[in-house]
Amino acid sequence: KKFDTHVGAHSTAHNQARRNCEALMNQKQHIQTIICRQSNRARQEYRTHLNALVDCVRFLLRQKAFRGNDESQHSKNQDNFLELLKFLGNHNEDINNVTFKEQMAEALRFVNREGCVIERFIGIVHVSSTTSLSLKMEIEALFSKYGLSLSSIRGQGYD
Repeated sequence: KKFDTHVGAHSTAHNQARRNCEALMNQKQHIQTIICRQSNRARQEYRTHLNALVDCVRFLLRQKAFRGNDESQHSKNQDNFLELLKFLGNHNEDINNVTFKEQMAEALRFVNREGCVIERFIGIVHVSSTTSLSLKMEIEALFSKYGLSLSSIRGQGYD
């Protein structure tokens, strides 16, 4: 009770510091904690995937353009980046097993009642494809799972 009196009203600096401390102490939602929960196999797959991507990027930075003129799925010569990944995958089974999985990272960024921007990493999910319809369905499923309203969306980001 004395502590609450000392902290004061909702908008005081002490109250803001207390809320920041509580958020910091809530380590269940911290991205580092979520990453540590990954299995060793998932971690190894991620490292293999990342190493293949970095090697391709390094090579292409010294050699040629990343993008091609026909990147459609049925093209015999897609962009240089994808063709190089396919080449590496054909010569390394570990890379081939993890490189061509379509994935989507899910994160929510929102402003809480106090006006603070909060960002929560939800997870990484496998998606059947990266078409706008497939991603839209995945986003709808995420919002449905957490009881959120699609009308609340103010922006989306894709990379």
